Amino acid sequence: MAELAVLFAGTGASGPGSPTTANWANGPNVIACDNTYTTVDLTTNRPASTNLAASEYDISALNHSAQLTGIEVHIQAFLDQETASINEVYLRRHSFRTGVIKGPTSLSVSEIDYQFGGEGDLWDSSFKTVGDFLGVATGIVITAALTESSTTVTVSVDCITLTCYFINSRPFIMRFGLAPRRATLPVNRNQRSRI
Repeated sequence: MAELAVLFAGTGASGPGSPTTANWANGPNVIACDNTYTTVDLTTNRPASTNLAASEYDISALNHSAQLTGIEVHIQAFLDQETASINEVYLRRHSFRTGVIKGPTSLSVSEIDYQFGGEGDLWDSSFKTVGDFLGVATGIVITAALTESSTTVTVSVDCITLTCYFINSRPFIMRFGLAPRRATLPVNRNQRSRI
């Protein structure tokens, strides 16, 4: 049965921006679920957000050779009116997107924990072990997008957490070059064997 670890980001950052994308304010607020928010204002002129990335997840307590069996992302978020979505959620490793993009998911005016992925879902990536996936360069990137509004919509994100599912079994080691030991029975020297 798989074990799991819930990990919090060490850093949060927004960008890079463009003339048609809106920047997130207070990117570092995504590292803790504490009702301190990272926000972005979406308008008809800037209907999509820049990237919001959470990274530097602390994996010091995990076995890097454990078999990775699932990746789950949780985003606690809400908006001030129901006309925007979390448009994209994807994994990043060494500044490159990896695996599939998940989303879009419509946001609610109430703060909700939105889940992407789960046990048994490796996002179509090539990661085999915890160490393959997790490290300083590992991140979760999200974007938000306006769906149908002529006014400004504010999207607020409390935190982006990562849950890893893994199996901590020890590898089977086969030894070569040793002759198998055979069980022997005591022999009475005075007794002749019958053939």
